[in-house]
Order: sequence, then C-alpha cells, then structure tokens
Amino acid sequence: MIMRQSYRDDLKDHILDTNEQVFLSVGLTRQDILNDDSLMERLWALYQKSIEEYDVDADFAYRDAMKDVLNITIDE
Repeated sequence: MIMRQSYRDDLKDHILDTNEQVFLSVGLTRQDILNDDSLMERLWALYQKSIEEYDVDADFAYRDAMKDVLNITIDE
C-alpha cells in the first residue's frame, strides 16, 4: 500500500477535533500522539487501509484505528 500524505493530514484533523479528555483517559495528550512518529505511522496505516481496502467512511476508520492502536473508544 502506498501511503498518501492526504490520509495522514486527515488523521491529524480528526485528532485535533477530538476532545482532549479522550486521550487523557489513557494517559496521553493530543500532542503526545501527534509528536510520536511511530504511533502516527501505525494509526495512519490502519486509517488509510480501512478507507481504501474496506470502503468505510473516514469517521469509522478513525474510531477503528484509535481502538486498535490505543484501545480508545470514541463515541459516534
């Protein structure tokens, strides 16, 4: 899979739009996530794969990636 920057940018927007309390619940801040290149790569890959290969919408892909990687449940 070719990683596309546009998906990473969309993922960042989702993270920035999420209430900080969601991240604090697992001992992280929004900036912790955004500044961790390895973590962002994992989230990005899952996010993009869900959209491209499983044909889900961006919101679902974001929630799914957060659950899989950080065990964070984000309400719809």
